[in-house]
Amino acid sequence: MTKETDGDIEARLAEIKALTRLNSRQEERVRYFLRNPGGQEFEFFKRLIGLTPAQARRRMAEEYFRRFTPDRLDPKFSQDFVLKYLPPCQSWLKLDDSIKAFVKTREKFFRLVGMGRDHDVKSAELSRGLEERFDQELDYWDKMRYLLAALPQLKEFKDKYADKADRRLPKKDWLFETCDLCWRTLPVNPDLRKKTGRLCFEHDLPASAPVYRRHKRLKAQVDSDYMSILPRLKNEYPRGMSNEAIAARLKIELTGQESVLPHLVEYLAASGHDGRPESLLHAFHGPFPKGLESTYREAMEIFFQDALQYPYFFTLDELTLAEAWLMALKTDRRRKPAQQNMPPLIC
Repeated sequence: MTKETDGDIEARLAEIKALTRLNSRQEERVRYFLRNPGGQEFEFFKRLIGLTPAQARRRMAEEYFRRFTPDRLDPKFSQDFVLKYLPPCQSWLKLDDSIKAFVKTREKFFRLVGMGRDHDVKSAELSRGLEERFDQELDYWDKMRYLLAALPQLKEFKDKYADKADRRLPKKDWLFETCDLCWRTLPVNPDLRKKTGRLCFEHDLPASAPVYRRHKRLKAQVDSDYMSILPRLKNEYPRGMSNEAIAARLKIELTGQESVLPHLVEYLAASGHDGRPESLLHAFHGPFPKGLESTYREAMEIFFQDALQYPYFFTLDELTLAEAWLMALKTDRRRKPAQQNMPPLIC
């Protein structure tokens, strides 16, 4: 990046700091936002500073309607209709969920009116036009998601002890679920997110991101490979094995040349581990980037400590899924996208 570009970024950061105070963490988030495609929405970004999630939702809907006039394709798709399908929200996490729900609604509409039809020249032209229109709308909402990740939120300035509890912590216990686009386990706060996609720190990206699209495309192949790998893995753990035998075989599965999971062995070695169960768990579910939210790390430590109580600190399902994903990624013949580093949106 050139000095001129860095200077532009710092100048824009100064504009934002003139509107609201930023702590060091927020400054880094804003810098990231200005460098990624969301930075093209800088002027709109400034208009959202200081608003509540509900107010930001309305502004985004109004801007979307102004740019795309969706009622031209469907008269009933008025601004009130847009707000209806961009569900109300009282938190930034819920606003992110609302955007995802609205994009799904629009995709369904475009497919119903003809996107993907190609049985004759006329319908193929219609399909291309609709796909281009949908891509433009998707690009807008993807930028809004980047914008949400960077918006200064006033609650971050509060003393975390003044509220008696960090609102990101669950009232009872964390749920631990598998990422929809890989094998990693991630912590889910059941109080904050319900019936939404589960994405780990690596894959919580806009739907247009190359990494997201690639993993989505490979999911069917992964499901197929999973069914062929699992029986071979189960054969290595016959009934009646002692805990000592299970632990010994599991170590071979994760580190040995005789493993039936060669892609996983290679991945763990590249990630770095010392052979101990705790180290292998961190390598398998990470490696966690330096900037990862402390809440995410702390929740995963709870998961690790629970897993370490058993000689089989991985399930066969976890191991099989990891091997299937790694094999699909390695054998994928299409061009591999550049790695994305969007800050994680904590579940």
